[in-house]
Amino acid sequence: MRRAFLLLLSLSALVIVAPSASAVVATNPGQSTYLPRDPVRVLDSRTDIGGHQAPFGPGELYDLAVPGTPTGATAVVLNVTAVGATAATNIRAYPSPANGTDQPTVSNLNVDPGVTVADLVTVQLGANGLVRLRNDAGSVNLVADLAGFYVAGGMSDAETGSGFHPVAPVRLVDTRDTGTPLQAGEARSLPVRLTASGGDSGVASNASAVVLNVTAVRPVTSTFLTVYPDPANRPFASNLNPRGGDTVAALVIAKVDDATDSVQIYNNAGTTDVVVDLAGWYEPGAGDVFHPVSPYRALDTRSTSAIPSTSPRPLTLGGGRAVPFSATSVAMTITAVGPSAATNLVVYPYAPGGSRPTASNVNLSRGQIVPNAAIVQVGASGRVVVDNAVQTVNAIVDVAGWFGPAAEGYDISWPQCTPSRTSTTSNHPDTAGFAVIGLTNGKPYTSNACLADAFAWANAQPGGAAGYIILNAPGQGDANWGATRSPQSCDGTTTVGCAYDYGWGAVTYAITNGGLPADARGGQPQVWLDVEGPYTSGPTWQDVTTSAGQTINAAVVRGARDRLTAAGIRTGIYSRKLTTNSAGTRTDDWFRLTGNLALTNTQQWVFPRPTDPGEASTPATDARKAELASLNCTTAKAFTGGDVVLSQYQTVVNGTTFDTNHAC
Repeated sequence: MRRAFLLLLSLSALVIVAPSASAVVATNPGQSTYLPRDPVRVLDSRTDIGGHQAPFGPGELYDLAVPGTPTGATAVVLNVTAVGATAATNIRAYPSPANGTDQPTVSNLNVDPGVTVADLVTVQLGANGLVRLRNDAGSVNLVADLAGFYVAGGMSDAETGSGFHPVAPVRLVDTRDTGTPLQAGEARSLPVRLTASGGDSGVASNASAVVLNVTAVRPVTSTFLTVYPDPANRPFASNLNPRGGDTVAALVIAKVDDATDSVQIYNNAGTTDVVVDLAGWYEPGAGDVFHPVSPYRALDTRSTSAIPSTSPRPLTLGGGRAVPFSATSVAMTITAVGPSAATNLVVYPYAPGGSRPTASNVNLSRGQIVPNAAIVQVGASGRVVVDNAVQTVNAIVDVAGWFGPAAEGYDISWPQCTPSRTSTTSNHPDTAGFAVIGLTNGKPYTSNACLADAFAWANAQPGGAAGYIILNAPGQGDANWGATRSPQSCDGTTTVGCAYDYGWGAVTYAITNGGLPADARGGQPQVWLDVEGPYTSGPTWQDVTTSAGQTINAAVVRGARDRLTAAGIRTGIYSRKLTTNSAGTRTDDWFRLTGNLALTNTQQWVFPRPTDPGEASTPATDARKAELASLNCTTAKAFTGGDVVLSQYQTVVNGTTFDTNHAC
């Protein structure tokens, strides 16, 4: 049995490409690393484990305190199982809200009466470090098994946190190919690290945990499967609970046994085939850091159209809502709803001309509703692909957090062209987590001579590159005002139509005349619109003290935003954070310039960072600057209708001052 797993792992390694490591030894505020744990039961409402010794009733809420939560914990990973539901229901797990009532429109488990359903849940810790569980309808018992914690700062309780290495899904083993299904009561060893004995999975030799999608294929009877590290100590826990004849998948984050470089897969009853797909691994001191978010719904095709097998559905995650363009992978729950035939869903990184991998995330029969967690690498243009195998199915994607580089990002633009602003080479730090590159030479309708050089450097960084365009509203008399006379009517004077066309044309110039290089994954980079001022040194805007002037300014912004949207380019807005004076009146740039133009669901990048008293005499360290900048990562600083995903401050690198960006 063990030899069959070893053989398939060795063959699989030929197609695994491990990403380069990025240091996480010194993480920044808001960034977390992973501490795996041996599986342990922390809630069972059938017993007194976890403090809720009764089934959950309809609409019932329960705040779970997870035993052993370490200092600095930001999120917890639990395998949640619903048992014996009396009615069709859904189970939600989310951060316990401070006000006691808020709940997101997401779900983690969808349960039919009498069916046992399990799903891995990554949950940001809420008020007082608690996780809230909610049952929607009927009564149901809930069981939760701990898999690990995410902690801030890279270390907790003298334990080094691990960073994540994502890979596009790769099949490690399929017992149907070897004729070696798991027998009743069998625990089979699966080598997952680089090993001297011939098993070569591509996983680092010091990996602390692996992310696996484990699928039980048509067991002969109802059973449960458990994935765990130590062959001598099987825990009282489970990961998936298939019924006889069903095919059920579950995401598993499993701690690796140091003595054997393996994980164990246990089958409780009957026989079952097992398929295992690798999604990534965790490594102490290297890899990507985690940013937990309040869960949100990124896709629900029930309100648009189901996904046919002939047309995989791209979904933009990086550069949308709370996930910045620099994200390398995203933690999510995928729910497949009501397929017209038995099918399976797989979510994978988008690549131009790419194809469906030999893997799956969700397996379900006609008419079922089945959830499964996933950690999916982000592809070109910040996209993933939701791919259905047979006929049609609806799909829901709920986001729980994202992974990205630990290092901070930088702005690189015409001031960094060296030795002059007309040079074709740029000055920049040696390394960065990501970068935002100015597409023009300061004002609109000008070329940045060192754009290609700056983009090439930025695309070599782990989080890649985005672009930005400085906007203004010079009005009649400017050479480019009125030069673009579509898509709105413009007579060359200072009108709303001409302002809209000016913004539209400024973007057209930047992405065509100036050029918009591809991102590192072969897609279009996100573009940020810089809306700040007015300053005596520029940019020039219409009179901010009149509504007429603000309307013209807002029309420029709308035209620019709409041109990016028409080109299919992800858009964000850079401006001063929402600010009010002592009288409660808003004084920030966005409000003064545009009259509080509302651009809903548009990402925001804010400045300046807060300062400490006495900074003029005792400058803040770079670490303190990052900590202060992270305080802007809140909806209270959002200047218009979207999530704050970047916060800017300044640091000195190799003797040069750079605008530095903290990913929220």
